[in-house]
Amino acid sequence: MGARQAPTSSRFVCDLETTLEVVGRPPVVGLAKDINAAGICVLTEIPVPAGQQINLHLRLVLDGAQSDILTLPARTLWLTRTEGRFQIGAAFAQMPVERWQRLDVILRFLFGEIAFEPT
Repeated sequence: MGARQAPTSSRFVCDLETTLEVVGRPPVVGLAKDINAAGICVLTEIPVPAGQQINLHLRLVLDGAQSDILTLPARTLWLTRTEGRFQIGAAFAQMPVERWQRLDVILRFLFGEIAFEPT
C-alpha cells in the first residue's frame, strides 16, 4: 500500500521561504502563501511574468528548526499585483519520484496528517 497523497484541490495556507530561480535573471525571494500537490502561490517584491520555466526552492521553517531546501521545477501561470507586492501562481512540472515524495511529506505535514518531533 502506497503513501496517501494530499488532495490536489485543497490548498493549504502556509508561510514557506521560497526562492524563484529564472534563467538569465537574479533569484527572486518570496514567501509561499498557499500550496497543494499541483502548484503554489508566492508573494514577492519582484514580478515574474506568466509562462516562465522556473525552479522553486522551498524551505519549511519551524520554531527552532528548518527543513532542507526542496527544489521543484515549475511554470508560472499568472501574476497579479497586491498591496505593493506581486502574487505569482505556478504549476509544478514533471519531476523525479523522489521530489514528489518529498513534496508529499511537506504537504502531509502542512495538512496535519503527520508531525515532526523535535530532535
